[in-house]
Amino acid sequence: MRVHAKPFMAFSAGIAGVLFGVFAAAAPSGAAASPGADSAASPAMAPAMAQAVPLPGNVAPRLPAGAVRTGDVAAATAIHLDVTLVPDQTALDAFLAGLSNRKSPFFHHFLRPGQFGQVFGPSVSQVSTVERALRAAGLTPGPVASDRLSIPVTASAGTIERALRVDLVQYRLRGGRVAFASTAAPKLAAVAVPLVSAIIGLNDLGVSHPMISPPKALAATVPPGRTAPKPSAVGPRACAAAREAASSFGGYTASQLASYYLMSPLYRRGDLGQGVHIALAEIGPNLTADIAAYEKCYGIKTPVSYTKVDGGAGTGSGAPAPEAALDIEDVAGLAPDASIDVYQAASTDSGVYDMFGAIISADRDQVVSASFGECEEVIAAYDPGYFASLTSVLGMAAAQGQTVFAPTGDNGSSGCWGSDGHAAPDDNYPASAPDVIGVGGTTIVGGHGQTVWNESADQAGAGGGGDSVAWCMPSYQYQTAIPGVVSQLSATNAGCANANKGKLTREIPDVSADADPESGYVIYAAGQWEVAGGTSAAASLWAAVAALTDSSPFCAAYGSGPGRGYCPRGCTG
Repeated sequence: MRVHAKPFMAFSAGIAGVLFGVFAAAAPSGAAASPGADSAASPAMAPAMAQAVPLPGNVAPRLPAGAVRTGDVAAATAIHLDVTLVPDQTALDAFLAGLSNRKSPFFHHFLRPGQFGQVFGPSVSQVSTVERALRAAGLTPGPVASDRLSIPVTASAGTIERALRVDLVQYRLRGGRVAFASTAAPKLAAVAVPLVSAIIGLNDLGVSHPMISPPKALAATVPPGRTAPKPSAVGPRACAAAREAASSFGGYTASQLASYYLMSPLYRRGDLGQGVHIALAEIGPNLTADIAAYEKCYGIKTPVSYTKVDGGAGTGSGAPAPEAALDIEDVAGLAPDASIDVYQAASTDSGVYDMFGAIISADRDQVVSASFGECEEVIAAYDPGYFASLTSVLGMAAAQGQTVFAPTGDNGSSGCWGSDGHAAPDDNYPASAPDVIGVGGTTIVGGHGQTVWNESADQAGAGGGGDSVAWCMPSYQYQTAIPGVVSQLSATNAGCANANKGKLTREIPDVSADADPESGYVIYAAGQWEVAGGTSAAASLWAAVAALTDSSPFCAAYGSGPGRGYCPRGCTG
């Protein structure tokens, strides 16, 4: 486990933005616990536990257009929930701001593994209050997470309906997928409600989507005048089969991308990412045989481990959109001496929340890259508590010095297009989260320059981004002296008055890289060589850049101090 700072993280550590409306009714976790909260047998607690009120972080979801009710969820159906808890957000915001402020005593002094719960999580007393409220309702809480941000609960649908006073109903959505949702906001004992951020898992109407531009058919002709970047003279070299695929499909090998993005100087100094762990969060499967074939082609032996969360992400190659293979091979080809930890979960909000929780609580991966996103407006309509809950976990990553990347999407400024065909401007989450680096897409032009990836006119994809409808512009982004960051195109929201002087909303992308399949990535998937693109590939490329930066002794000394952490409560360890 590392105890020193991660210099690349300085970019993304800042004051977390304010989520419009979600936190308004939630008391800070630092508030004193109710009298008698530490005594399970206290008579004073009985009336409080009996009085159930709706959770403000949850709502009855707005049904998607075309949803048809098909009946009730079978009472015996097992359902997994995450009861997420409110952290000490004020203290966390101040600490994150200090991490990137050279004048702060906390500049680059990230938390040690396991410290977050003691420092910023709810108190033990507050956790006990929520656990007792769940038991009083007839549920059996599982072990609280080490970060004190969530309590898992698994029960039958019938038990959950009685305990939380909701009805769970099934719907057939457009396209044929069957989903379920509660018909009302869940209720919990009033004494516990201010301590609970949300209950995730009461519906699966909205799901995250992979950000891959599917492999195209073999190009009849490569665009005239196309000049590919020369492969890096150092580092991994592609085999003949990969080079032939690049020539035939109009894509680029890892060797060419390494040269184009100036990784060669680091390679010459022996920096290939050694000592760095990179976590890849995946909602789709891959074949290990594909990864082995890719590594054999490049003559590398990048260690790849797999962790299934909540049952994993299914089986198979991932075709016809081999997202996971693209991400793994992208990182392995560019940072071959790093270790890749692949986490796999379902695309539901609860699956994604648990996957990020597993990655960030383990705190062994200096770099984290997600390959998916979900339209902000869809989340706001179906599961707004997911915003607050997952963003607390992502804030923990920033506090620990973990750099998190996420793709901004492949539908231009219309983040909802892939979810429900909604064309209004919108961002994808978690790329829009204040403590995540949102990665957009470019097109490599002529092997020498880049331009914004925008093929929306022929519906062939475009790099996502724009003004967030959920988050305020964080302090690290509110830089009026940098041309173009704050402009007449920046959106304002009155709810951001306390976040920045301009009342501006979060803007993404933060960075970009090649994402156009017409100048895409040569990968080996489902037993064959092909080319794919998408902002997921761009996020993985940036994850490799971060790994090389973290591994470099020249970068490691940049203003970093020992990871002594921050302990306002006198925590130990």
